Amino acid sequence: MTNKSSNNKIEKQLHEARQNLLDLTMRNRLLNFKTTNAKTIKVIDCVPADIYDILVLQEKKMEFSAVYKRKVPQSNAEVVIRQNNRFLQTSLELDDLKKYLFKINHEAQSVLEEQGYTVLYLALGFLEWTENINTESRLAPLILIPVELERTKIDMSFKVVWTGEDIFTNISLQAKLLEQNILLPEFEMPEIKSDIDTYFKLVDKAISKKTKWRVLPDIHLGFFSFMKFVMYKDLDSKSWPDGKSPVTHPLIKAIFNPSSTDQSISEFSENDVDEKLDARDLYHIMDADPSQIAVIEDVKAGINLVVEGPPGTGKSQTIANIIAELLAAEKTVLFVSEKMAALEVVKSRLDLVGIGDFCLELHSRKSNKKEVLEELRRTIERSPPKSISLDYKFDKLDSYKSELNDYAKALKEPLGEMGISPFKLFCIKEGALRHFEKVKKTMPQIKFSDADKFEKSEWSGAKSNLSDFAEILPSVKPIGKNPWNGCETTTVLPSIGHRLRPKFIPKSLSIDMRIKCLTLINIHYSLKSSLNSIVSEDKS
Repeated sequence: MTNKSSNNKIEKQLHEARQNLLDLTMRNRLLNFKTTNAKTIKVIDCVPADIYDILVLQEKKMEFSAVYKRKVPQSNAEVVIRQNNRFLQTSLELDDLKKYLFKINHEAQSVLEEQGYTVLYLALGFLEWTENINTESRLAPLILIPVELERTKIDMSFKVVWTGEDIFTNISLQAKLLEQNILLPEFEMPEIKSDIDTYFKLVDKAISKKTKWRVLPDIHLGFFSFMKFVMYKDLDSKSWPDGKSPVTHPLIKAIFNPSSTDQSISEFSENDVDEKLDARDLYHIMDADPSQIAVIEDVKAGINLVVEGPPGTGKSQTIANIIAELLAAEKTVLFVSEKMAALEVVKSRLDLVGIGDFCLELHSRKSNKKEVLEELRRTIERSPPKSISLDYKFDKLDSYKSELNDYAKALKEPLGEMGISPFKLFCIKEGALRHFEKVKKTMPQIKFSDADKFEKSEWSGAKSNLSDFAEILPSVKPIGKNPWNGCETTTVLPSIGHRLRPKFIPKSLSIDMRIKCLTLINIHYSLKSSLNSIVSEDKS
């Protein structure tokens, strides 16, 4: 596939992905706004430009006011006076106002804490519009000010304050009205309040050919979300500089057309951690096991990868280590997460080890210009830490690592003629201990010399004899009362095997098995004598 056809394929898939971000149905509250008592509060008798002036230009707080008996103001002058008093008038009774504000604040905070972005806005101005002449009128907000509610005490009323984030126009409405060949004017945050009215006039001009369409000076506090529409605009190739279209980006190519990318770099093996890595070249700030270190090395090598794992398996620690390693390599890292909690966990780990000052938080309200400039000033003015020599500690670490690796290697080295490693022998012993614990008996200890000279044939023979002994043991029980108990036999020839008394050794057994019965009784007596001797020695 040629480079041009590959780019065309990616561009087509990217276009389809962008379209999936759009919600231009009437379920979208940005296109079809409806008031609900639990999630919206209507502001009455107020002027949008004056509210913008107080909240944004003056950066002051405003307070909601419940309905009270008074004359309706006869002129804008009376309205402006109340605006200067920073009150947002509503038609709600005091108890209802408090209840609704509490619910709205709780839901807005929940979304912010979980997902890290604002969904509560004060909408200034609405467009009344229709999809066609046969449909009912819809309402769509025009200017959206991101706000939050706050109060110092539980019994005090809520105040609304601008979060400091950018103020948008309704980009969902812009996209929808393009279907009717109506181009809404672009919006930039005004520096004087009169520009709010100017923008409304521009909108009114853009819809002048539409009947029953009009701009309303309505004001509502409510929930709006257009994060997907922001992504939709960001992914537009036309908004990117020449030669830097998303279509040509390596990551986009790797996702939409994997065959066009050749990841020739081999993955780092976790078994090579100690052999290939020097502690002096690592900048881990948290503990990491070999599998996590392998992931870190792959990232450092420029490999694109996905790391999976259930909760508690060290993903956040690995991310923190990756960030530290890339900072040490003088690289820039963008850490993105759908959940705000994930960002906070990693940031707290970086703060804990003293490199949190290298991070600039770009999510939520911390991304406003004032906060960003203040954070840059604070970190630039901070004095660098004193450098210290760690050569001694690195030498000590290398010594410990070498010792541990030698021990691990020795555990796996085969021993003696049997070729069984100490690790496997330990496993055999632990298995035997568990068996004796299960049957509630003490495992006897039998000492024999020249264990390293024990051959596999002898091992197989011993296992075979034990298997036979287990089979014939029921035939000679109880061994302690068997007449042959206490006899010290040497070699029992087959010629006398048939003369063993069947009363004590079953005649149904073969001659060979009868001989083994006698041998088993003899072994039992010898073991019992040896154990009695050991016990006597211990007591003395």
